[in-house]
Amino acid sequence: MICRAVIPSDTLARKAQRILNARGFSTELIRTSGTDGCGYGLRIAGDCRAALALLEQQGIAVRSVRNERDGV
Repeated sequence: MICRAVIPSDTLARKAQRILNARGFSTELIRTSGTDGCGYGLRIAGDCRAALALLEQQGIAVRSVRNERDGV
C-alpha cells in the first residue's frame, strides 16, 4: 500500500523520512497543496499504519493521511 502523509514543515518531513527509512520504509519527500493545505509530506510505501504509529511515537505530527493506489 502507498499513502501520503502531510506534515507541517519541511524540517519535520525530512526528520520523518530519516526515521522511516532507518526502519526499512520506502519514502519520497513531496510538496503538498490543496485541501490538505500547503505543506510538506511523505509518500510512504508499505504498512502505512505501522509507519504512522512510529511517527506518532517519535512525536511527529501528521496533519492528514490519504491512501493512494499502487503505481499512481
